[in-house]
Amino acid sequence: MNITNFSRGKLSYSHASLVAGIQESCGRVLSIVRSSSGLPRICFRVFWLITFLLSLGLCCSLIYNVWIKWQESPVIVSFSEKMIPVWQVPFPSFTICPRTKTQTFVYNFTDNYNKFLNGSLEKSYNTSRFLEQLDNVALVCGSGLRDRFTDRDSCDHTSVADLIQVGLEIIIRVAPKVDDVFNKCLWRGEKEKCSDIFKIVVTFHGICYNFNGLASSDIFDDNSIQKEYQYMYTTRPAQGWSPDEGYELRMDDDMYPRRGHQNSALPDLEIELLENAQKQDKLCIGEKRGFKIILHHPMDSPRAKPFYHIQGGQEGALSMSFHMISTSEKLRSYAPHVRQCYFPAERKLRYFKEYTQKNCERECRANYTFARCGCVWFNMAQELTIHEMKLALQAAAGNETKEGCDCLPTCNSVKYEAELLKSPYSKTIVRQFNESSSDFSEDVTQTQLEYEIAKLEVNFKDSQFSSLSRSELFGLTDFMANCGGLLGLFLGFSFLSIIEILYYFTLRDFGIGRNSLHHEEHKGRPVLTVTPDNVARVRKMIRDDKRRMF
Repeated sequence: MNITNFSRGKLSYSHASLVAGIQESCGRVLSIVRSSSGLPRICFRVFWLITFLLSLGLCCSLIYNVWIKWQESPVIVSFSEKMIPVWQVPFPSFTICPRTKTQTFVYNFTDNYNKFLNGSLEKSYNTSRFLEQLDNVALVCGSGLRDRFTDRDSCDHTSVADLIQVGLEIIIRVAPKVDDVFNKCLWRGEKEKCSDIFKIVVTFHGICYNFNGLASSDIFDDNSIQKEYQYMYTTRPAQGWSPDEGYELRMDDDMYPRRGHQNSALPDLEIELLENAQKQDKLCIGEKRGFKIILHHPMDSPRAKPFYHIQGGQEGALSMSFHMISTSEKLRSYAPHVRQCYFPAERKLRYFKEYTQKNCERECRANYTFARCGCVWFNMAQELTIHEMKLALQAAAGNETKEGCDCLPTCNSVKYEAELLKSPYSKTIVRQFNESSSDFSEDVTQTQLEYEIAKLEVNFKDSQFSSLSRSELFGLTDFMANCGGLLGLFLGFSFLSIIEILYYFTLRDFGIGRNSLHHEEHKGRPVLTVTPDNVARVRKMIRDDKRRMF
């Protein structure tokens, strides 16, 4: 008995029987349908072809919708499972801006402005110096006042930095000093010297005083901005904290910027502000007196708005909260505009060392102002000479288009909000000052001024706050699952269908070829008769044949 031929014949017979059975069953069903309907075979073929094409088209359309969803909205922002304690985020930076821009006992802008309008300048006055002082102080008193008396482009300054430096020296000299603004400062119940924790910062509002801000070298790129004058006088760099990683895992009072505190028994920051309502420069104070309070992240430079307001004779309680948003590392592979945020290394600014949305907007505003006007506000970062600015103004003439700033938020960010509750506060203080007999004169007389006190207490509203998390909503696995479900629903297609197609076009033909060669090799092979002595040998030959077939 030829065992090899017997096994192969048995398999061939089984395969042929299966195919014949399926064809017979399907043929009977189709013949019954055709006989019952009386329609020709071509009608059934057209019907099934149309059905297949409709299913294929609908399936492709739905898969395309799934693809669009995957490409355009794969990210979701939801509430995080964990609350964030206040000690994990920096205490916000405070910028206090007095609405009083000049001290009348140093420089009286109203008197000098009226002298100019009335033409009553004394002959001993240096007209050029007088106008320069008046012009620069008018920058912080009101832009509408400057239009009446001078054109600063005619000044004999070689650079924008030189021009602004001269102006800032005058503005800083006439502005209230830190000891004229602050009466008392306490940080978590401990008295601090106000001049140590509040430093000068140049803002749109003029000269202000900043608390808990980072050093200028941590915010600005020293290689890109001018170095003739400072925007911020804070010199304390970040210590134990970074914008990407946050605070180090240790509790240390030397960490900077100062961090939040969970103990709400005492306010974190308590300050008393001084305001003299009797002897103020009426033309240089605007409609309101008092102080502007700007709340911002320590990495950001202070902006003009939004701000809170308090004035002498008031006590304010500033209750703060924050909104923190974090982003999953899985989203790094997505484009920034798909996830709607930037990771730190993805976007570089020209003037600022670290990218934040606020710094990006400030730089964009400076660039746009320069492109449209040929100049920038004195608190905006810049590095050009006046000649270069004029050339840029000529180049920008007639070009009304402007590309978007594209200032997306950072992927891991903290935003602060606050509520200010105010109540009357009756406390005054008398101080003695040296009053100049004329502007910037060394001849002084003693004068006493009575100041009203504005008290401000600052703390977090709660010890921890909810946060948001930006994560993947629709990833590759979800896309494949949706596509697989649609293919199975409309076409009966699955992963095994792909394997079958690959098998029939590759492995099956390869196996048939090998079997043909094997059959040729066994032609003429002697027939092996099964006896009790060679049963084990026959079984081994059968196993070998099966391995070759599969």
